[in-house]
Amino acid sequence: MRLVDNVMRGDFLKNGFGELGFVYKIDEVIHIQLLEGPDTGQSTHDLISPVPLTENFLKKNMDLSDYHGEVENDFNEYFYEDEDKDGFGIYVRAYHDGTFYAEASDKTGGFSKDIQFVHELQHIFKEFKVKIDWVL
Repeated sequence: MRLVDNVMRGDFLKNGFGELGFVYKIDEVIHIQLLEGPDTGQSTHDLISPVPLTENFLKKNMDLSDYHGEVENDFNEYFYEDEDKDGFGIYVRAYHDGTFYAEASDKTGGFSKDIQFVHELQHIFKEFKVKIDWVL
């Protein structure tokens, strides 16, 4: 699947120089507004790539759970719960082998899947209509 078919406005991506930006327009190509680097503030669409999800990113944007899996220290679990939405929660397990697994649920149901990029986590929040000011 092409990246252009799998991103939304507001997703964080990197350009060919590894500079971070967010998607502001999608047509035949992806256009990002750069947040760092010498061209900060200028848009680009050359060699766009996804931003790998890291445990550091989760630490900045979600709360750490006390749950560590069946085997002690199998993974760290991060969560986001909205007290105004009863029964709602997004949970991400950060396994020590560098893989990530996300679960989300509300009163109408839920889903779970493996994720590996920041924009995939952003899509989960968007799907459940949760606005968050992401910390990079």
